Amino acid sequence: MMAEAINLSFEEGFDGRVGLHALPKANAFYSQRCLMENMGPDEKYDDLNYYELSAARADEFLSR
Repeated sequence: MMAEAINLSFEEGFDGRVGLHALPKANAFYSQRCLMENMGPDEKYDDLNYYELSAARADEFLSR
């Protein structure tokens, strides 16, 4: 599923970058398994942590 999001990001011209808000139980999954950076809680989105996947990390994820 993450690979599909990254590939869509490439197709749309975003160089593989992906951003999302995560439920608390998913924090470890996104930071450890998906290589996403935790940007901290978003006050405008129920204080859910916001995660970003950089273009470099997208390439790293797909090369696994």
